[in-house]
Amino acid sequence: MLIFSRRTLQSVIDTVSGHTPDSQLRSLINAVEKPNKNGIPGVWELYLLAGHILAHNAKVEPTLANGKKPVAMARDLPGLTPSETKTAAAAS
Repeated sequence: MLIFSRRTLQSVIDTVSGHTPDSQLRSLINAVEKPNKNGIPGVWELYLLAGHILAHNAKVEPTLANGKKPVAMARDLPGLTPSETKTAAAAS
């Protein structure tokens, strides 16, 4: 089930594609396109990732110095250290 047009959804996928691991992106696309399945959570996850990428220059699944890999990390929020700007755009 789509809540946005395919053209809009394709634009969001294009935005996320250069910043998200291929396997994760393929999983989201499959969840959205699978017939007879509620794809709304996948659509919103794509939109949230795209929003964080565009608004905050977020990095998806970056490897931190301590070896941890947060789902996403915003890098340009003023006044916050990188550890304080971690965001969970999707459950891991």
